[in-house]
Amino acid sequence: HELRSLAITRQRLQIERDREALRYRKAGIERSRGRLLDHLKPSEDLKMALARVAATRQREKDLKAYREKTQSLIEEREAAAAGANTAAALHYRETMFQRRKFRASHYTQVSKDARLEAKLRRKEADRKFLERDAELAARQAEQEESVRVSRAIEQVKGPDLTPATTFPSGKTLGVFGGGGVVIPDSATTAEGEIIPGAITDGKSAADHGRVRVFHGTPTPVIEEQWEALGDLEGLRGQAAAEASARQADCDALETSARDLDAQRSRLCAERKQLAAEDEVLRRRIAGPPRRDANEAEKDSRARRAERMKFLHRRESKLLHESAVLRTRAKAHREGASTARARAAALSEKCLTMRRPLEA
Repeated sequence: HELRSLAITRQRLQIERDREALRYRKAGIERSRGRLLDHLKPSEDLKMALARVAATRQREKDLKAYREKTQSLIEEREAAAAGANTAAALHYRETMFQRRKFRASHYTQVSKDARLEAKLRRKEADRKFLERDAELAARQAEQEESVRVSRAIEQVKGPDLTPATTFPSGKTLGVFGGGGVVIPDSATTAEGEIIPGAITDGKSAADHGRVRVFHGTPTPVIEEQWEALGDLEGLRGQAAAEASARQADCDALETSARDLDAQRSRLCAERKQLAAEDEVLRRRIAGPPRRDANEAEKDSRARRAERMKFLHRRESKLLHESAVLRTRAKAHREGASTARARAAALSEKCLTMRRPLEA
């Protein structure tokens, strides 16, 4: 019985030692595993390498998807190109062609009409200017003729005539019988004629009413003043005509500039419309889904781009022409203001010179 108990005790001790050794071995294995895991823990370089690998795989996946999509789009484009000559496509192409043709012819005719109207207005302004110039020249010639006649009358005008000599029969000697002498009956015949050699008041009857010869006294100072007044009036008329002509030119240039602005606004509206149509087509092509333009769309975009380029050049040219016209109109307006001021000053000077001469 004791031996059996000792054997059991030995077995139990052995079992405890085995369990303790197993626990120690497990703890060692856990420590070794922990050290191994710490040693195998990924570093930052390893993480970056893994991220690069993942990104590369994603790019390869995206590239594969893009190639598949591109292949599908190529197949769709080939199918669309195959059906581009259908009735609808031909009708659309013909409609767009007729629309472009109408716009080109319409706005070309509008520009020609505007230019013709500008030429007609310029001719009308030139005609009015020539008419005013001719009227001014005629008025100036009339004034010069009036001054010449007035000078001639002033130079040859004599003193007032004395009362005419009266005969008994009521007849007079006219301008040759002055002094108011009445011829008696003894010095006349029964018919009332003067008897040759008859004496009245100790003188011959024919001596009554001597012809007076006028000797005009020259007045050079007054003549020079009248001549200076005529010259000033001529200068005033020229200044007034210049002001009117410059104002007419200014009005014509401003009208032409406004016509060019209206034409430029029409071209700008057409260019904006073409740009909007091109933007709609571009968005339609961009998608989603994105696709390539077919031949009809490429042709329409090329024609539209060429037309917009032409319209842009034409707008720039019209803007430059209108700016030049407005600069010329400003110069004519300033010239008209200067001419009007000069005409007003000359008119005041003429009035100041005329008052003492007509007094």
